[in-house]
Amino acid sequence: QTQGKQSKEPRRQYSNQENHQTLDMEKTRAEFVNFVKDATNNRNSDAFRELYSFLVGCFVRADQNRDGAVDLDEFDALVEEAAALPRRYGFAPKSTDMYKSDADRKAARAKQFKILDAQNVNSITLEQWIAYSVEHIVGKVATLPKDYLGGHNITRDEFTDFIKKAVKRNTPEYEDLYFFLLKCFQSADTDKDGAV
Repeated sequence: QTQGKQSKEPRRQYSNQENHQTLDMEKTRAEFVNFVKDATNNRNSDAFRELYSFLVGCFVRADQNRDGAVDLDEFDALVEEAAALPRRYGFAPKSTDMYKSDADRKAARAKQFKILDAQNVNSITLEQWIAYSVEHIVGKVATLPKDYLGGHNITRDEFTDFIKKAVKRNTPEYEDLYFFLLKCFQSADTDKDGAV
């Protein structure tokens, strides 16, 4: 998919079985980008709470024997489920594109797992999973295009060029501006009634 185009995939809901909260992860590509940027830039944000709940839900579903930890066999399923979301928007390759075979994928996951299982107890905890995932996502967010509206180190010329593009509909810059203004509106709508 090209940047700025909407995903037309079916609605997927992820349930956090711990508190029975269902998260609606139906987002356009631009909404998803703004979501992960918000989540990684502010751990007190609604976006981070949503991301955290999503990651907890993935962990709970992977923990098949309900022992509060994920072993190597469960880890492969955990990574696959969590990766489905960024894959949906074109931000992560499919496992079949990354690995020649299931054996190659499992060998790579075993290396990844060994790094997380630093104490060599043959399992990882929710805390380790959250720390790993957030660090991984922060690294991926850093590779996204500059944030001309909320970012730092933007020159006057860069901002002006961005705004000139943003006033034209059907551009990625227009979508970025739209979601920035929507976020401003949501912040100003303190009683959450849809009006300011």
